[in-house]
Amino acid sequence: MTLIKLGFILILVRGSIIFGGLVFYQVKIAKDDLQTRCEREAAAAAVDLAEKVGKELIPLLNAYYKKANSQGYIFKHLALKNFCFEEIEGLTPAEKQSYAESINFFRTHTDFYDDCTIILNWLEVFSMNFTKGVANEDVLFTAAAQVYCNFVERSFAMLCFTRHTDEFKLYENTIELYNLWSDKIKIKGLALQQEGIKERMQKINNGKKIIPIGFKK
Repeated sequence: MTLIKLGFILILVRGSIIFGGLVFYQVKIAKDDLQTRCEREAAAAAVDLAEKVGKELIPLLNAYYKKANSQGYIFKHLALKNFCFEEIEGLTPAEKQSYAESINFFRTHTDFYDDCTIILNWLEVFSMNFTKGVANEDVLFTAAAQVYCNFVERSFAMLCFTRHTDEFKLYENTIELYNLWSDKIKIKGLALQQEGIKERMQKINNGKKIIPIGFKK
């Protein structure tokens, strides 16, 4: 092989390496750009949903609770994992009584059954945006998580009455988002408690120490 041919081959190899590097770089840029655009779109979708919470969900909830108060009824809270009928068996006697009272209330006040169903259906469509990855749930967590989880827990009787573990379960997306947000609320609460404990310990101790003889202060 002549030096000219060898040099030509080396040029081709070097060119291929450079070209391959450029292609890889362009692919990385395109991938990063796609990820950035997806993140922006997910955040924008969450902002739009936040507006819907304020304009649609909050008025529905306010009217629902106000109507219940006018009947002298208060929906009790109960936090469950799956909100299925089978979980009722493991409840305390007081919790079972709350379930029975709620079911009896819905049976004797069918308009509340309809109102609760409308809100749960709204939440199911809403939650699908997050469980299916369309919107970024973290963007809306602070604004909506408390209200969302509060209603789900107050609707435990309705959910358990309509959901069974051995059947197609309604409101699967609602419960999935509830579990995510309720866990995050607990974590946030524990973090605040930990910070409060640290502050109290600092106030009690105030940084004072008894220095042994012979040690520098």
